[in-house]
Amino acid sequence: MIPCVDGHAQERSLLDAVIEELKERDLLIADRNFCTTKFLFGIALRCGYFVIRRHASTLSSEKESAWESRGRTETGELEEQTIELIGPDGTKLEVRRIRLTLDNPTRDGDKVIELLTNLPASAATAVVVAKLYQGRWTVEALFHRLTMVLGCEVDTLGYPPAALFGFCVALASSNAYAMIRAAVRGEHGDEAAENLSDFYVAAELERTIEGMEVAVPEEVWEPIAGWTAEQMGAWLRSIMRQSRLDRYKKAKRGPKKPKPQRTRFAAKKHVATSRLISGKQT
Repeated sequence: MIPCVDGHAQERSLLDAVIEELKERDLLIADRNFCTTKFLFGIALRCGYFVIRRHASTLSSEKESAWESRGRTETGELEEQTIELIGPDGTKLEVRRIRLTLDNPTRDGDKVIELLTNLPASAATAVVVAKLYQGRWTVEALFHRLTMVLGCEVDTLGYPPAALFGFCVALASSNAYAMIRAAVRGEHGDEAAENLSDFYVAAELERTIEGMEVAVPEEVWEPIAGWTAEQMGAWLRSIMRQSRLDRYKKAKRGPKKPKPQRTRFAAKKHVATSRLISGKQT
């Protein structure tokens, strides 16, 4: 997480800090907003890898090979070619360009998605690269959990450093929660983990934490700080064996109702409630 107190800063302005944090063989998966020449070449210089959706106007390339079929995924047909990206100082970077022609367009109406990667084909086929990028959307679920369940944006934290601190606490809590889901998955399988309700788990923690602080002395928790990952995992799985997961299942919602047609101000996209009340909206 790269903190920035300027809420209006363009995300790309923080990419230099991301590059500095990279370790050899790290893999970054990102949307096309981050597909810039400087970023891709910076990742490669750090001996890292990327799977990034291609942005049509932020890169220069040459020496494109012919397109070759690479089979299909569950969502569409795959093709692949090799291109050379041109860096700001004239350096070259050979990457794979993978095109996914979708059976059904995206919500934005896109029929074709193109991905760029410097992963070798021996390590990741076109199908694997497409599936890796598809998993990028799980970050949206993470931010929903951070906002709705873990309260990462507290309204009263008007000072940017305080707001950043609150967000970081929510991130750390999210990592702890991910361990809980992993323990459930390890003991009860993927389906049980997917049916776990974020809301019910968070509500249970909120209700019981104060009682645990009273009933369990601090010294009981101290040895846990020295545990290895294996010890922590074994302890969590032992707890999950005894847990009643039926108490924390997601609630099943019914089918969505169709959106009613607007009868007033049908030609206007935005209606101000305050102006309606005051009679100024016409």
